Amino acid sequence: MYILYGYVFILESFYLIYFLNKIASNLVRFPTFAPDLKTTPTHRESATRESILAEAIALAKEEGWKKVTVRAITERLNYKPPVLYQFFDNKDHLIRTILENGFEILSTSMKEARLSAEEPKDQLLAMAQARFRFATEHVALHSLMFTTDNPAWFRKTVFSGMCQNREIVKTLLQEISGRDDECLDLVTNFISLIKGYTFFATELPIELARSHFFGAQSPETALAEAIKRFIKSIQPNE
Repeated sequence: MYILYGYVFILESFYLIYFLNKIASNLVRFPTFAPDLKTTPTHRESATRESILAEAIALAKEEGWKKVTVRAITERLNYKPPVLYQFFDNKDHLIRTILENGFEILSTSMKEARLSAEEPKDQLLAMAQARFRFATEHVALHSLMFTTDNPAWFRKTVFSGMCQNREIVKTLLQEISGRDDECLDLVTNFISLIKGYTFFATELPIELARSHFFGAQSPETALAEAIKRFIKSIQPNE
């Protein structure tokens, strides 16, 4: 009898060892899924960060940039304020990020516009139109990007963004005018021309803009005609 119990004990021990080994082998597999699990928070964090930036711009579009606060943004998104601070140190950091992203988008669109044409005068016109389209399609963002009634760090960021395409514009103006100096007057006139038409098209009710500035023309057409006149006026007499 004792011998039988001994065999049963040994058999149960083998089964227990086998069972534990199976569990251990299954557990060993879990770490192979770790890379996939780790990428999930990254995508979620990226989406959260983008939602904060987008909501800040949406809030500014509705109520103006002075109403953009950490509390206002997080309340609209149903986030706790610490969620925003995971990505941005403070409101200034958030605004700086929006500014830099905006100027990067604008710079890219203007460079792509230049590549769409061959002649310098057509390239310059295309860049002006791309600049104008950006302003009319992203009114709130454009308003922030070109507002200087802010701290010194803000104005420096704006200045840096404005200079991103300055060399390209200067080179095109030199080629069109035949001048070899810095063409500061032409660069300033070109920028001011776009800025003026952009202001009328984005800051005024369209009815007033048409009746007082554009007439029957669309703002886009009015700007294009103005740029063409400017280009013609700086071309050397043949």
